[in-house]
Amino acid sequence: MGATTLSRTYNARLTALLDKIRPVIQNQITTANPFYFKYKKSGNWKTVSQLGDRYRVPLMYEFAPIDTFGPNGVGQVDVTPTDGQTPAFFDWARMASSITIGDFERAQNKGAALDLLKSKTEQAMSGLEDRFGRWLMQGHGAVDGASISTARTSTSNGSTFVSPIPLMIYYTATTGQSGIGTVGGINASTETWWKNQCVVSAATTYSGFLKEVDHLINLCSQSAGPGPDLFVCDLRTYELVSASLRALQRFTDYEEVDFPWKAIRLNGSPLVFDQFVPDVATGGGSTTITLGSMYAANTKYLGVTVYSGADFTPGEFVRAPNGAGESSIIQWYGTHWVSRRDKSGVMGNITLTIAS
Repeated sequence: MGATTLSRTYNARLTALLDKIRPVIQNQITTANPFYFKYKKSGNWKTVSQLGDRYRVPLMYEFAPIDTFGPNGVGQVDVTPTDGQTPAFFDWARMASSITIGDFERAQNKGAALDLLKSKTEQAMSGLEDRFGRWLMQGHGAVDGASISTARTSTSNGSTFVSPIPLMIYYTATTGQSGIGTVGGINASTETWWKNQCVVSAATTYSGFLKEVDHLINLCSQSAGPGPDLFVCDLRTYELVSASLRALQRFTDYEEVDFPWKAIRLNGSPLVFDQFVPDVATGGGSTTITLGSMYAANTKYLGVTVYSGADFTPGEFVRAPNGAGESSIIQWYGTHWVSRRDKSGVMGNITLTIAS
């Protein structure tokens, strides 16, 4: 009985310490990827206290009837009901990591539980940070190198992660098919108002390339609502933008834009590079960069919603039957959603060897 009491006391200490580290894990994840960071900063990293079958996002794609009417304020006003509203539904994703402390490790670190737990937590955080960023930007391409617009699917149990950026902001070079894809259960091939913007680069000069960047921004700025507030590209495209701006004297230095990454101010918003941005054009999508890619996102209409009961929430340390150690499971339930695709866009097929 005495040994059991000691084990419970030790486990309670570890669980209490791990619970204090939970906000650190959340902060580490949301500052490891520019999309997550922007969602958090703009208030679109949300929590809910209960889960339904799927997450429902109401959409509006048509305005109510508006017209002028007769002189002296007399006349008929059109009160025809407008159908132009529909919901999009996004599946919940579930992710888990574990922190396991073996009996032998515990014996080796007797009296230093905090240091041991810190080391184990950093190990778990590094894995979560990598997977959250990689799977958001590359989808199942993180597994097979090609399926970037498909949610990452577990090879062991068939479960999927959240919808990736290459699906939310879809690229295709096929004429008339730009920005298609089924997102939130809505097929943009038939519901054309649900398409995102898309530019196929053909530039061979700095000035031609910047003209295409301006065109992408303008496409995303059309109609009501602000333009893109975040630009994310691969490293070589970032360097091409920098070289183009310097050569044409459109800026003289980098600016701090309140982002934890090196960034260039582009159209008043940060342009950053991310190591997991795929090549959206080559072979229909590839994690190997041959041609450059750039996303222009309006994060007012993109976000992540998380279940409050599983927001990197650690469980108690428990011992498996006949186990020689204790484990705590860190769980996350959430979904990645978009409420308006036409305000974001992507440019692909960027020639990375442009030199003047």
